[in-house]
Amino acid sequence: MHSPSLQPRTFRHCAVRTDRRSLLLGTALASTLLLGTLTHPSPASALTCAGDIGTGPAPISHLNVNDFIYCINTEARTNAAGDAIDLSTINANHYIYLNSSGTLTATNAGPARGIFTRTNRNNSPIDIINAGDIVATSTGALAYGIDAVTRINSPLHHHEQRRFHRNQ
Repeated sequence: MHSPSLQPRTFRHCAVRTDRRSLLLGTALASTLLLGTLTHPSPASALTCAGDIGTGPAPISHLNVNDFIYCINTEARTNAAGDAIDLSTINANHYIYLNSSGTLTATNAGPARGIFTRTNRNNSPIDIINAGDIVATSTGALAYGIDAVTRINSPLHHHEQRRFHRNQ
């Protein structure tokens, strides 16, 4: 007699029927994953805000960048003459990703913005995550906590985790 662990095991073979729809969906999924991997840049190929670490409360300003912008800010930022964080790209297919948790303060006689981002060509989305307080004050124009401008086929994603104060 065989012990339970040495008994032969039998496996049944079940015929699986694959239909055309399943094959097409699988091919579409594989193609999408491949294209997404090839066309989405890694943060290492983008301009980062690494040079701005430790410079707070100075504002962050990277304008007309001909590349992707990948920025993480954890420090308080203050600008007494404009925007606390100002980021913009040029040319198509250049996204902006900003994740900020520091308190942002912007004061100006003209427009004042805690965060101002813009992409100037098509297919250039903006993704903003903000977990810090924003105080924007203008004595002669509009004040914005967050102001973002995109173009055709350039979605805007915004995740606000804190309140902002706008004074005019």
